[in-house]
Amino acid sequence: MTAILRSKHSPLSTKRDQVDDRTLTDNQMQVWRLVSQGMKNSKIAETLGVSESAVEHVIKRIALQLDIELDPTINLRVQLVREFSHRTGQQLPETQ
Repeated sequence: MTAILRSKHSPLSTKRDQVDDRTLTDNQMQVWRLVSQGMKNSKIAETLGVSESAVEHVIKRIALQLDIELDPTINLRVQLVREFSHRTGQQLPETQ
């Protein structure tokens, strides 16, 4: 994958240490942040210059490496966003 793209002003451009998980690679952290921003796999792939299937593979690896207990009734992306919010202390928007 390409180098990590970060904006100094982005609230999701937290340092890796602040997420408190050193088991993920820089590329996995980048994908996790983009998923948490609500970006679709196709857009993540375009942004990083990789295939959509590569993004899907990375998303699955993130869940495995973070040892997220998967709930079959909840979409994997939703679970990853919740976990990102929990680990970074960022609030999720209220749902109606």
